[in-house]
Amino acid sequence: MSLLIVNLLPEDAPEALAAIETLSAADSDHRVIHAYEKNLRPCVGCNACWMVTPGVCSLRDGYEELLKAYLEYDATVFLAGTALNFVDHRMKNVIDRILPLATM
Repeated sequence: MSLLIVNLLPEDAPEALAAIETLSAADSDHRVIHAYEKNLRPCVGCNACWMVTPGVCSLRDGYEELLKAYLEYDATVFLAGTALNFVDHRMKNVIDRILPLATM
């Protein structure tokens, strides 16, 4: 099984480093994407990913690399922070942008 690890925390965060090390040791076929510094813009609600180009966002930013990798690997683990008892804004942006894939 191939594993994609998407790190939305700073690359030098101790908890992220520990999680990446543990997950990497468990699966030799893995890839790590450090997305903290990538420009992952929030969904603008244009609905193009639902009606015009199913599953493909109209925004052009750092999300494209993430989407291609997400579709290529068997499993994905997201490492993200929390805010107000929910995922932080970076993870929320990823969730909003990946959601249209559920309808394909």
